[in-house]
Amino acid sequence: MGVDRCICHDIAFSRLKELADRHGHGLDELARITGCSTNCGMCKPYIIRMLETGQTLFPVISEPAAREIVARWEAANAANRPPPADPTS
Repeated sequence: MGVDRCICHDIAFSRLKELADRHGHGLDELARITGCSTNCGMCKPYIIRMLETGQTLFPVISEPAAREIVARWEAANAANRPPPADPTS
């Protein structure tokens, strides 16, 4: 048995891949549209891997490996994100 979906929102990675392929959505867009990776966040490394590899079924990823996947993605995408809003404005 493997991991094939966002448990919190019960959305299969195959559905997320379909959205990504059809509309060019990345992780942020998929999260905004579906809510995936916005609750417990356990699916985030799997969604990142799905976007990188096209796979939709995964063996369980260890917590250290999951943290590394997310950290690598965040570092790679930091330049593409707008700066956070200034709370004093």
